[in-house]
Amino acid sequence: MLEQFDDLISTICTNSSIVQEVREDRYFFTDDGSIYDSFWKFGGYYKFATTERLSYGGAHLWTRNPIVAKYELTIILGNCVRRANSWKPIALPAETNAIQKAWSLTPLPNSTAVECTFEDNPDFTFGTLETERWLPLAKLMSMNLDDAIQLYLTE
Repeated sequence: MLEQFDDLISTICTNSSIVQEVREDRYFFTDDGSIYDSFWKFGGYYKFATTERLSYGGAHLWTRNPIVAKYELTIILGNCVRRANSWKPIALPAETNAIQKAWSLTPLPNSTAVECTFEDNPDFTFGTLETERWLPLAKLMSMNLDDAIQLYLTE
């Protein structure tokens, strides 16, 4: 189900200390054994969660678009690589006003979630419970995916 992401995962995780595990069609990743990021597909959505143990809890970010999912996966795995190598974190974003103008943010009724839609391509839509996560993802999506990957894999 998530095989289309295997090349991306291999590219980022090769030669790293990231531990990968697959359980019940859910990918789990950790670089320290105390915080786990998970990635799965359910109900037509690619979903992401971060927990303190292997958990099947709910998502903090979701999208129907596999390209958006690849960028979020790049952020998650790239951050693991940087932490594992004791490299400085990537400082995203820089040009906040330009990014905010390119995206529309719509609060979802009866929740704290927000739906983020790229104005030039409404297929690039994702939802998040953690509003501070939308801006780095939106910023990274302004880059070519290969360049985004290299951003995280270079000290």
